[in-house]
Amino acid sequence: MSEKGTDQRFGAINAVSVNRFRRITNRKNPLGKIFLLPYTYPGGQAYMQRKFLDAMAITSRDGAPSFFITFTGNSTWHEVLHERKHEKQSLTELYDKLDKLKNDLKGTR
Repeated sequence: MSEKGTDQRFGAINAVSVNRFRRITNRKNPLGKIFLLPYTYPGGQAYMQRKFLDAMAITSRDGAPSFFITFTGNSTWHEVLHERKHEKQSLTELYDKLDKLKNDLKGTR
């Protein structure tokens, strides 16, 4: 992403932050102390907005995806533990296999 796009994106966030700060520090209606989570805090507003804007930039560059696959795994699931005992493999090897499968589906190496 270009520096210009970054400046525009965070310029809007800064304008919102300044407006919030002015409303909160208004002496007629004190609300408390202001605390904005940094964009590096997962789940925070700035974090989610940045991830969304990054996804939109990728979509505008590469086009909309043809399909979307998501996978959730837990190393304590019965099936995962059973397969690990059966094949005597570490979690790292299992993750490597999943990564290879993902790359094969995407058509990349």
